[in-house]
Amino acid sequence: MANITNHLPSQFLSLPQELRDIIYTSLLSEHRPAPQDPDSAGPRFRPGRRKIFFEFGSPKPALLHLKLVNKQLYAEVQDLLTKYDDRGGGEARLDLMIAGSSVWPTWTKLPVTATSSIMWGSDTC
Repeated sequence: MANITNHLPSQFLSLPQELRDIIYTSLLSEHRPAPQDPDSAGPRFRPGRRKIFFEFGSPKPALLHLKLVNKQLYAEVQDLLTKYDDRGGGEARLDLMIAGSSVWPTWTKLPVTATSSIMWGSDTC
């Protein structure tokens, strides 16, 4: 049986740091499109009798998941996020779709910070 501790070198980590930083930075600005109509708005819940249909979860930034890969990626991503926070962080965008007297709010972009955790944007309410 093969020894599973033998790992192939990472092609991503063999890229120069400058290229990895460009990739990380592009993941900082990821966003998703606003739904076009209530049917394409995805799973929603309506607390009580309100006519506001909230999402079950928020966007989950891929950049935070990179922190789970290994210690080197954790350090690189954390360093980038700290610099990003020092420059004022990011912007948030909220799309409000209104049909009749009902509202479907959708976060299309949320800022990622150095203190953001993987649980940010989880499906728990």
